[in-house]
Amino acid sequence: MPDDELSVDELGDETTEPEPAKPAGPEKKTGEPGFFGRLLGRIAAPFAALRPAELLGPKAGAVVILAALIAWLLIANLAPVRIVLFFWTVDVPKALAFILDVLLGALLMWLWLRPKAAKKPAEGAK
Repeated sequence: MPDDELSVDELGDETTEPEPAKPAGPEKKTGEPGFFGRLLGRIAAPFAALRPAELLGPKAGAVVILAALIAWLLIANLAPVRIVLFFWTVDVPKALAFILDVLLGALLMWLWLRPKAAKKPAEGAK
């Protein structure tokens, strides 16, 4: 049989449907947040419990004013100061020297005022 006499019916159904394109990554469930949605949720979660009335109270205002005053004093005292301990000389900012002095004083007061632990008498001793 020559090729001219072939019909479409004799060839059969050879038409193929193209396969649908598959997504490159893992399939995402409907309604599930994406990466940025989960990231934003983790960032916003600690702030969800805050109430605006609590943020505008007098205690919070006093803390903000005190923090601003401390920051201003630290920034205003960035000039170096020379500390001489025996044969050791070091130049540090005044603000850092002040913070170290306060911490050293707090440590000394804690050591001086901490309660003495009651000593337990040894067994057999009265």
